[in-house]
Amino acid sequence: MVSQRGLSSFLGALMALMLLSTIAFMYSSVLLKSQLTYQALQDYLQLELERRSEKIALTRAIEDDQEAQLMIENLGSIVGEISYIVIKNQTSISIVKPEDIGMSSNAYRQKLPQQLWNLMLQGSKILLVTRRGNVFSLADPYWPAINEISHEFSNLSNNVSLIESNIVEIREKLERIELALSNLTTINVTAGDIVMYHPVFGLIISGEIPSSDWTIQSSDTISLGSNWNTTIIAWSKTGFRG
Repeated sequence: MVSQRGLSSFLGALMALMLLSTIAFMYSSVLLKSQLTYQALQDYLQLELERRSEKIALTRAIEDDQEAQLMIENLGSIVGEISYIVIKNQTSISIVKPEDIGMSSNAYRQKLPQQLWNLMLQGSKILLVTRRGNVFSLADPYWPAINEISHEFSNLSNNVSLIESNIVEIREKLERIELALSNLTTINVTAGDIVMYHPVFGLIISGEIPSSDWTIQSSDTISLGSNWNTTIIAWSKTGFRG
């Protein structure tokens, strides 16, 4: 009996110890996992902060009274480190390391290699991939201004063409007026009409004057000769007015 009781106590203590060990292991695992998750989150937030502080762009700088040089320059609060350069055109994509084309991985400030500039002029897109995972596209800072000026010149050219078209149309109208006035011209008007000659719009007939003030007979006409240059002509109760 004594040995059985001792064995039962031992097994009970062993099970209790195993249970406590299991609980401790589970707690430690959860604690460790939480710590790793917290550390990963901290690392991610730190990386994201660094990524937002990183900016690489193409600038132009004048050195030693020479022409403006295209420079790859770090414009962020931290210096970016270039891992790869992606060259993309309409048919292919190439990935090279900065050292392969004579560049430094440090993006603090360096001249744009002529090879990359030639590719940009041919329409290729140049992308810089940094160690922190940012991707920056290189573009000449003067291009937006040049494109805007080109757009304005295009609009101006269209406006000039429209003005020229209007001038041609006006000249054609004036030629028709001169031809019409070179011979004897007869204009039929009705009661209350005013006949006006404008050097651009030609002959105009309007009825703004009430017929009670200006009247003509239905058979009356106004004859204009080649030297006619009257601005307003009307047939009134008191006679011909011009």
